[in-house]
Amino acid sequence: MPRGDQLIRQWGILSLIEVHHFGITIENLAMEVGCTTRTIRRDIEALEIAGFPLYTEDVDGEVRWKLMNEFKNAHHTPFTITELISLYFSRDLLKVLKGTPFYDSIESILDKIRKTISPNTLAHLAKLEGSFYAGHKKQKDYGRYKASLDSLMEATVKSNTVEMKYHSMYSDKTTVRKVDPYKIWYFDNTFFLVGRCHRHDEVRTFVVDRIKELRTTRESFRIPSDFSFQDYTKDSFGVIHDKKVKVVVKFDKEVAGYIKERIWHPSQKIKQSRDGSITTTYDVAGSKEIKYWVLSYGQHAEVLKPKTLRDEIKKDLSLALKRY
Repeated sequence: MPRGDQLIRQWGILSLIEVHHFGITIENLAMEVGCTTRTIRRDIEALEIAGFPLYTEDVDGEVRWKLMNEFKNAHHTPFTITELISLYFSRDLLKVLKGTPFYDSIESILDKIRKTISPNTLAHLAKLEGSFYAGHKKQKDYGRYKASLDSLMEATVKSNTVEMKYHSMYSDKTTVRKVDPYKIWYFDNTFFLVGRCHRHDEVRTFVVDRIKELRTTRESFRIPSDFSFQDYTKDSFGVIHDKKVKVVVKFDKEVAGYIKERIWHPSQKIKQSRDGSITTTYDVAGSKEIKYWVLSYGQHAEVLKPKTLRDEIKKDLSLALKRY
């Protein structure tokens, strides 16, 4: 058995012992985990060596394993030890926030958790950590935008209008905008600002990276009672908010399995064909983002509807072909 599987199994055993406040027998642990009692005994011994204070207690003639209450309560937090250690493991996932106002506080929390864990336990966790990694190859360096994020966070909390110089990729122009910041949205490794743009008198989405200058005004605002962030974003394939359009895409059997294993949009509907291909339907806000997604599957994807999107992709592919 791979070392990683053994360590993960031991983690599962510790979690089971922790949640059973009246203890759990070796036999029940074996049934829950799906292995022999002999394996459970070896794993418990490894956990004890790692520093987890496990002990047995006779309950109605049964020998049950428990975690010492003193150990559970030593952290003065509402979290269990396995929850604390799970937070400790989350630091790889949270590295994408490095350079933002949130990351320093997260690091401080993780450092405090580290100090509550014994050296032996940390050594054991290092082995478990070696079997799991959450990587982010496309992350951005938000240290450059820390000042903007700090100001936006404060303005959002205090409901103050901000004035900013914003560069639009679409028009390739930089303009001055006043915006009522409703929500700071982290999506797909990017920070966005969702708020009412005074210039257009409508709610819009701005990329924080493209804010060139920012200042908080003394003007205050109230978020309209009929505004819902969930409703505003629910139809977007990514972040673009536009008129809803029904998109039908056929994927051949070579990629059908990849498409079916994920929910790409809440409106997704899939129809299976006998030849292994699938036809998918999406009701999305605008077609720009779904267009680039379809193009990423090359010859294995075909837009059937709407005709305007089909023609647009045909044109893009023709222009791309000329480059080769």
